[in-house]
Amino acid sequence: MTPGTSWLLSQLNPAKSKHGARYVEIPGESLTRATCIYRNNHNTADLMNPSRDECKDTSSNTSSAFWKYHGLARDGINLLLNNGFEESQKLFRSHSDGSPLMSAGSGMVDFVQAILTFEDDQLDRALENLKRAQRICCVENIRKGTGMGLDEQLMRQILYADCELYMALLTFLKQGITDYIKGGYLMRRAWKLYDKCYREISAIGGPFLAWAPELRCNTNGAISSGLDDVEEAIDESVETCVVSPLDPEDVASPLDNLTINEETVKLSAAAVSPEALKHLQAAVSCGYGLFHLAISLVPPKLLKFCHLLGFSGNREIGIQALNLASQSEDMKAPVARLTLLWYHAVIRPFVALDEGKNEEGLANATSILEESYHEYPCSAVFLFFKGLVSRLKGHIGVALDEFHQAMHSAAGQQEIALICQYEIGWCHMLRLEWEYALPAFLRLKEESKWSQSYYAYLCGVTIGILGSTVEAQAQFKLVPKFVKKKTPLEQFLLRKAAMYKKGPPSEADCLLLALELLYLWRAFYTCSETVLNRILSDVEECQVSANLVPLKSLIQGSACQVLKKTDLAVKFLQDAIVKSGRSPPDSHVPPFAMYELGVLYAQDGKMSTKGEELLKRVKDNFSGYDFENRLSFRVHAALARIEERKMSQGQVNTKR
Repeated sequence: MTPGTSWLLSQLNPAKSKHGARYVEIPGESLTRATCIYRNNHNTADLMNPSRDECKDTSSNTSSAFWKYHGLARDGINLLLNNGFEESQKLFRSHSDGSPLMSAGSGMVDFVQAILTFEDDQLDRALENLKRAQRICCVENIRKGTGMGLDEQLMRQILYADCELYMALLTFLKQGITDYIKGGYLMRRAWKLYDKCYREISAIGGPFLAWAPELRCNTNGAISSGLDDVEEAIDESVETCVVSPLDPEDVASPLDNLTINEETVKLSAAAVSPEALKHLQAAVSCGYGLFHLAISLVPPKLLKFCHLLGFSGNREIGIQALNLASQSEDMKAPVARLTLLWYHAVIRPFVALDEGKNEEGLANATSILEESYHEYPCSAVFLFFKGLVSRLKGHIGVALDEFHQAMHSAAGQQEIALICQYEIGWCHMLRLEWEYALPAFLRLKEESKWSQSYYAYLCGVTIGILGSTVEAQAQFKLVPKFVKKKTPLEQFLLRKAAMYKKGPPSEADCLLLALELLYLWRAFYTCSETVLNRILSDVEECQVSANLVPLKSLIQGSACQVLKKTDLAVKFLQDAIVKSGRSPPDSHVPPFAMYELGVLYAQDGKMSTKGEELLKRVKDNFSGYDFENRLSFRVHAALARIEERKMSQGQVNTKR
């Protein structure tokens, strides 16, 4: 237990710690240490005193003083995840002036709030505070005119890179062309710092991850060289536009003041304690792992841009690094856990990285949730993921209970509550319980700031299914009014809603449009067999508009595919391809139907070659349709699985 942790426990509650576990007992409840204790103690104001001897930086700014904040920073993140957002921010801010760790933690909390709210003022505030944290990492030592240990220098570099990465992600959210350029530039700087830190930490304690040389930042070669030439030219623009620049009296180039030459590493390595080395390995693994995983999930057509910026990603290395970080005592360990949950419970099923229902991914997510329960028993975020995993397993009733629990725990955190509300509505859609789904979507349309056009569309289709087709048309007319930046989803919704400008949709049309969303979100795999058979029955009876006939066949084919009715699935999917046109609003139907048919054939040993041909046709012959990037990634994953099978069969044949 770190000094900061032991001090926090002694101040928060006199109850005895159980064998060093990260919680203490309070009569009537068992809650995490530092979180629920903190929130229920009447003397918490004293914790905010930045002059506390236990956590105050000494005048010599020694590494031991620096690391005293390590446990306290982790406690602040635990507060955040156990529904104590305000307390977490107060704790970080009360110590942020005297500690780079606490300043970076404060920036991380602002980053999370900005991601959840999606409000411009929150985005700007988070960017400003992250830049402030970078300033503290760079200039505090210079102002004091004293030296610092190698471990502290490395940790400051990692914290700087973390802030750079968060700033890049926030800049991307603004979705302008210049924002993408600035965000890419910031990501490249973060990548280079992570790579540099990894190599320096490895020089001290030896390699701790199975890094492949080709995965490191491409700092040589023509492409990277050209980018290096323009970095200096655009640096001032990025600093000015994204956040406030450094004061000239502080430092001319912040990164220069974090530089550690190789000779310094060799001479100072012996001074780094084993405990500090573990902290450093965990700290760099979180950011580097997140980087590798995120880049590995970039749609194939955008990979060239990533290569232009000088980096690439490896999924397995990213997961390995995040696993290491998630098992540590680092402040970002919970972030690593949540990233792994996001990957296993959201990304893997959504982009079809695995065939079928993603049993392996869900097993991994379940394991992470079980390991996290003792530390976050009432966390709305972890309860949300618990409900999500249950939904993906097809346990819809259990998922509904868990989403309601998460909503209750998220009292005062509207953004998390609204995400749970969306999942509740989605669960009812998976049961075809339209009357129960509608209230959730109506609330989201009124209160959410994320995608009101999407919620208006969901309201329209559910209201139409329930028989109020005129009101459904009114909801569809609201879609263009809520569109802000014309994302791929919003462009799709605009085309669909425009079909009913002149007249209301039929109930059958609305049913098909609702089922289309379930299909596009790969939700048929989580529907029960009873529901899938009911979908087939209801769709068969539908008398839909002529331009929706190909979509009808696609829905039928996909449902049959999940039900293992292969012959029927092939027939319906072929019908969808033949009957489709290539103009909106159904231009996405042929490539999606061809993809499903290709996957179906690829699973059959006798037809695998034909399946591969169809998948390549989707990749090469279609473009400009709705959700192209989404399908491109699924096609890429399917072709990769085919190649893996070929290699596996080749190895088997060689052995024979």
